[in-house]
Amino acid sequence: MTTASQFSSMSAATGAMPWWYWNRFVLQRLREGVERELLGLDLPEETPLLEFGCGNKPYADMATRYGYCYEGADFKDNKHADIVIDEAGRVDCKDGTYPVVLSIQVLEHVPDPGAYLREVRRLLSDGGRLVLSTHGMWEYHPCPTDYWRWTLDGLEKLLIDNGFKVESKQGIVGLMAASVQLFQDSVRRRLPRGFRQVFVFLCQGIMSLLDRMQGTNSKNRNSMIYLLVASVER
Repeated sequence: MTTASQFSSMSAATGAMPWWYWNRFVLQRLREGVERELLGLDLPEETPLLEFGCGNKPYADMATRYGYCYEGADFKDNKHADIVIDEAGRVDCKDGTYPVVLSIQVLEHVPDPGAYLREVRRLLSDGGRLVLSTHGMWEYHPCPTDYWRWTLDGLEKLLIDNGFKVESKQGIVGLMAASVQLFQDSVRRRLPRGFRQVFVFLCQGIMSLLDRMQGTNSKNRNSMIYLLVASVER
């Protein structure tokens, strides 16, 4: 399945990103979406939540702020991890341990998404929810590998095929803003450092304006990131 060197998550999605950060707008929109979904679950205080592929735990503060009992799982070489994922991509936890599993920008880096999702399903309690995001359109970003991109239909099918029921789905950052992000990323490294920061700041501002012009249906067809909530029933 997965090896330790093949499992990672996106860079920190905190509110303290500098004004010139290259994907500031996308990360802000993603964070807002995850926040809405976690609040919308309306679960009791101290509900256990596992971030499966926690990276540097960019969502730990959010989860604990809203009353979840947060734990992060990743491979043993990740010093931030509370729980170790073994070389087979499994964790040493009983079936049905967690009412909520969070998987943010991990799935595109996993060689076998089906096996990953089956382990998530094993970890979820009856009626438990997976909050999952991954890429539609994005530049190649090995961390250390980068295997997959999805349409919303394809991602939903993948979840259903692995025993999940999709409860909600949405595209985050539509095609017009995506075109600016991809243009920015294709040229920014060629620019002098000082001008690069101004260029990125302008591109991120343009993305914010353009994304307001696209509706939900348009973003569901073409988006940089897809965010879904799916449940399991035993």
